[in-house]
Amino acid sequence: MQLPTTPSEFCLLCEGTRLRYLFPVNGHPLFECEDCGFVFLNPQPSDEVLGQIYKADYLLEDQDSGGGDHECVAVMKQQTAQLYLSQLIRYCGKPAGRLLEIGCGKGDFLVLARATGFDVMGVDVSPHAVATATSRLGAGAVTCGNADALDLPEEYFDVCVLFDTLEHVRRPVALLTHIHRSLKPGAVLFVVTPSLDSWSATLMGSRWPEFKTEHLHYFDTQTIQNVLARTGFEKVRITPNSKYLSVGYVNSHFERFRVALYTPLVSAVTRLLPAPMRKRPFAVVSSGMNVLARKAALKPRPRLSIIVPVYNEKATVGTLVDSVVNKQISGIEKEIIIVESNSTDGTRDEVMRYEEAAGVAIVLEERPRGKGHAVRTGLLRATGDFVIIQDGDLEYDINDYEKDPFTMYKVFRRDCLHGLTLKANRFDFDWELVIKLLRKGYRPLEIPVNYRSRSFKQGKKVSFSRDPLTWIWALVRFRLEPLYKDRL
Repeated sequence: MQLPTTPSEFCLLCEGTRLRYLFPVNGHPLFECEDCGFVFLNPQPSDEVLGQIYKADYLLEDQDSGGGDHECVAVMKQQTAQLYLSQLIRYCGKPAGRLLEIGCGKGDFLVLARATGFDVMGVDVSPHAVATATSRLGAGAVTCGNADALDLPEEYFDVCVLFDTLEHVRRPVALLTHIHRSLKPGAVLFVVTPSLDSWSATLMGSRWPEFKTEHLHYFDTQTIQNVLARTGFEKVRITPNSKYLSVGYVNSHFERFRVALYTPLVSAVTRLLPAPMRKRPFAVVSSGMNVLARKAALKPRPRLSIIVPVYNEKATVGTLVDSVVNKQISGIEKEIIIVESNSTDGTRDEVMRYEEAAGVAIVLEERPRGKGHAVRTGLLRATGDFVIIQDGDLEYDINDYEKDPFTMYKVFRRDCLHGLTLKANRFDFDWELVIKLLRKGYRPLEIPVNYRSRSFKQGKKVSFSRDPLTWIWALVRFRLEPLYKDRL
């Protein structure tokens, strides 16, 4: 069916209406959603235009590429597939179960996955690629067609992988929703896609070679996590993508997708190298990102976890907790987690009055170790889809939300913290949380708040002789230390 080529008035990810024109990609307008940051061609190229691109020789290995050595290209594809398989197994924990690859091409990854222990199935739109994959895997292993139109069985697969595929589909949200239904509870999704956060995109700007007519959508680390959250995935881990390439292959890519200045430069370097070096594969961090996630259970209503760290707040904690308990949020259920740090002014007695209150959990610490430690304790108990950190005083209006290190409510999806280790105990926790979420790819949305400051006599706890030094150290420490304890 010929899809209309009229521009969409809505973002294809968040359905926002504030769309900003960026620049043309081979004559096709590229837009950015100012609400969520998603970048996409608008309108999309027609079926006829894409059909002319996806011919039998679309893949570079079907052409005279890689320095004229098709065997070299095949080796690169196999080595890259092995990189992906190793990362998948580290995330899954075992190489077993049913694996679906959407956009499987000629089956390089499926061949390796089957040899490792997976029961494999593939889908691809290219009859030429499907014929090759079938000859390697046997009849019935690979299907030709669009994945979102296939009748995939529900809760059937343990793993689904999409390598350099998601950017090509017309409706990524619909496809990921379709995939979600076909996966077992807790099953794994592995996506490789070009990233607007990559070094090459940052360096080359509008000349980035990934800006192609057939690439309909462009993700960064924030928008890919947003679309996964919307379609029912959690525990997201993102790492820079590495592939095995040769200089000859890179040169062929730049010759086919010509870029001013860069194509002549790569060509000149290639000519200077001996033929064996042009063909030698090497691992390189490329223009994409590897995204691993697990299927989450879909809930009828999302839950908000409200974490309330309190210490020596007897005068205000009762009023505050009453307000939070009575706060109604349309369409959302809430849980309140009060972390009391063994106050010396009777705050604990006030808190214990809510021990039997519906939706309230009380955590009692043996001694005060700082706001950050109390919040981290609360996060361990949180079960909500979203988290808000509510200070134990009355300086902020509970109808306001803010992401700012000092004058703030911090509101975020709980899954944003997946893979992160939070360490700070005092007010430097606010710095740590923001820094690590920024490094993970999230951009804060800042909203003005109502603020009523209190004095030290009224209970303000920031120490101007101590805390500024911890903030400076937090800026350095949390910016430079590894983001994750483990490496995929």
